Amino acid sequence: MKKSGKAVILAAAAAFMAVGTVSTVKAAGENAGGPGERFAIEEMEISEEADKIVLAVGQGDSKVKVSYYEKNSQGTWSQLFDTEGVYGRNGGTYDKREGDGMTPYGIYKINKAFGIQDDPGSLLPYEKLKENDYWVDDPESRHYNRMVNTDSVEKDWNSAEHLIQVSPYYNYVLSLDYNEEAIPGKGSAIFIHCTAEGYTGSSGCICIGEDEMKLLVTRADDGMRAVIVPDEEALKKQ
Repeated sequence: MKKSGKAVILAAAAAFMAVGTVSTVKAAGENAGGPGERFAIEEMEISEEADKIVLAVGQGDSKVKVSYYEKNSQGTWSQLFDTEGVYGRNGGTYDKREGDGMTPYGIYKINKAFGIQDDPGSLLPYEKLKENDYWVDDPESRHYNRMVNTDSVEKDWNSAEHLIQVSPYYNYVLSLDYNEEAIPGKGSAIFIHCTAEGYTGSSGCICIGEDEMKLLVTRADDGMRAVIVPDEEALKKQ
C-alpha cells in the first residue's frame, strides 16, 4: 500500500533523526548511533524513485538542519553534507499561504536553477540573472509564481522580487516545484538558496551556506527530491 504524502514525510524525518550530526561522507548502511541504530534513508518510499535527496528538518523557530544524500549505481546511499540553515521566519506548514512567512512541508522536485553568479557547472539549464528579471508574488497577476523579464513581459503586478538585487542570497538558487500550477494565494518563490551571517528567517525558502548551495546546483537533476519536514517536537505529537 502506498503511504500518504504526510506519512512519507514523517517517515523521512524519523529516518533522519537516527542519523546524528555528520561532517563527512557516510554510507547509509553504517551505524549512526548506539547498537542496532541504523540510518534508514533507503527505507523511505521516496528513495525508490529518487537518487538524490535534500532533507530539511526544522529545529525550532526558523532554524533547519539540511542534509544531502546521493545513491550510487549499486543502490547505496551516502551523505555528502549536513549543515545548519534557516527557513521560514514563522517556521513551516502543511497549508502554505502567500505572505505567511512559512516554509511548505512536502516532497518536491527541482524545476529551475539560476543565480547572480556564473553557472558553476549545473546539470540543469542554468539561467544567470539579468537586470530586469523578476519573480512575481502578486496573486492577482497572470504571471504569479513565475520568473519574468520586463524587457519582454508587460507589468501587471504590484509585488515581485527584483532577483538580481537579492545578493548574496540569490547567488545560487534552486527553485522547487511547489505550487507550480500557480494557484493564486497558495504561495510563490519557494527556493533553496544561499544564506548570510545574521539572516534569521525567510519568507518560505530554505537557506544554506554558499559552498553547500553551489554543490547542490552542480548536482541537481530530474532525480533530485527536496524533502521538508517538521521539527522534532512536532514529530513527537503525530
